[in-house]
Amino acid sequence: WDRYLYMLICPWLVLVFILYIVDTLASYLYAHKRAMFTADQRNFVTVIVHTCCQIAVGILQVVMLIILQNFVSKIVAFLIYLAVRIVGRVIESCTISARYNKRYGKNIDLKIKEKLPEDEQNDLMKNIKALLMHKIAGQSLNSTASIIVSAFVNTTIAGIYGNYVLITNALKMLSDYFFNGITASFGNLISSSSGEKVVDNFKKIFVA
Repeated sequence: WDRYLYMLICPWLVLVFILYIVDTLASYLYAHKRAMFTADQRNFVTVIVHTCCQIAVGILQVVMLIILQNFVSKIVAFLIYLAVRIVGRVIESCTISARYNKRYGKNIDLKIKEKLPEDEQNDLMKNIKALLMHKIAGQSLNSTASIIVSAFVNTTIAGIYGNYVLITNALKMLSDYFFNGITASFGNLISSSSGEKVVDNFKKIFVA
């Protein structure tokens, strides 16, 4: 019985996993155009578009789940739920792309015409590797806590812990908007000022 149950559930789990991957990939669609708004210190444009799309997707998901619960199975409803999320991501990216084309399209040509100098390529690869390791470390730290609590304590405590994490993550998201707003300014400071001034401003921002 367990074998047949596994054979029945496994394809659905694979499909769900693939949909989550597609959702993640969709969030990187036109990422270079998003970065331009950040570099121009107009990150509020992407924030407004993202917030509006997330609200619209959330409302549509709830409505669809309420309507579909009496007509399709829970698995199919969940797949439709994920599909709506992916469509919302694509619409968000396309909207940001349209805003980019309207504001910067006439003045900025994104086509590659020449290669970067070798020293700049090396610096870029070095920074990408550092960012990759930072992301992996961050996910390892933040995503395994509940698993560790469940393994060494119990699932009840893990559930309570999850509620606190939900609250702290919401507060962190609000603080991230502040730091995202000064990212472009700080990047400009790094490229135009001395290392001592950069370190001094970094310590002031993070109260170090």
